[in-house]
Amino acid sequence: MMKAGAARRLCLYLNGADPSGQLLLTSSEILWNLLENSSKEEVVHQLSSLECVHALKEVFVELLINGFRHYDRQLRNDLLVIATLVAETAAAPMIESGFTVLLIVLATFTEVKIPNPLLKGLKLTFSPEDFEMKKLLFNIIGIFSKDPHAVQLLSENDVMPALLYYVKPHKKPGFHDWSAAQYEELQLHAIAVLASVAPLLVDKYLSCQANTLLLVFLEWCIGQDPFFGQGNSFHGTGGRGNKLAQMRYSLRALKSVVSLYDDAVNLNLCDQGAISQLLAT
Repeated sequence: MMKAGAARRLCLYLNGADPSGQLLLTSSEILWNLLENSSKEEVVHQLSSLECVHALKEVFVELLINGFRHYDRQLRNDLLVIATLVAETAAAPMIESGFTVLLIVLATFTEVKIPNPLLKGLKLTFSPEDFEMKKLLFNIIGIFSKDPHAVQLLSENDVMPALLYYVKPHKKPGFHDWSAAQYEELQLHAIAVLASVAPLLVDKYLSCQANTLLLVFLEWCIGQDPFFGQGNSFHGTGGRGNKLAQMRYSLRALKSVVSLYDDAVNLNLCDQGAISQLLAT
């Protein structure tokens, strides 16, 4: 099947006319079987053409905007995982296809709350599937941060303020909101990604007063007010019942920019008493 270009052929027909929806479902299942049971590198290589990336993007957007069933959202997330694998391939035309900017805008959609024509009609919920999608989007931002050609898109599309949105103490979740455990998982993931993105977007980092936010957050981390960390995710390891995970990732974010030896960043930290605060920590 791989010698016959099965992955590429299947991908090109993902968004073919099919009122029953079975073509998309069956094609995506076969793609997953190919990824799991043959050479993943060869499958991803076949999916990395401009035509395939366009097809993936189009069917993903269709499910994102118009897929309201539980199974639609699961399928959307499956396609996002495949897109993530493609994005890890340096030669994949994610930027040229417009898929990169779409995913960046989607990743920041709920935090910056700026309407964008790319996501017209989008309504996200707090369902388990949308929670999984949010984590996948944070992950792909981390992948995009490794591509020098994507840095400008990260800067232009509010990635910095979206990640910094989570650099604040936990609040009691509302009725229509993430649970405390879900919020903590997103928070830790966002701050972990911040450590990768901040060194690339120093001007945005400073204009968003990220040093101040991180230092205030660290003050909360060492404070005595009660907090019961869930510690139920990869990033939360060792943080159950305490704020150690939050402290660890905040310090990593600060280290990532301090290591640049950028005068503006370091002077800003010193002016805010960072040295004495960190010694106390």
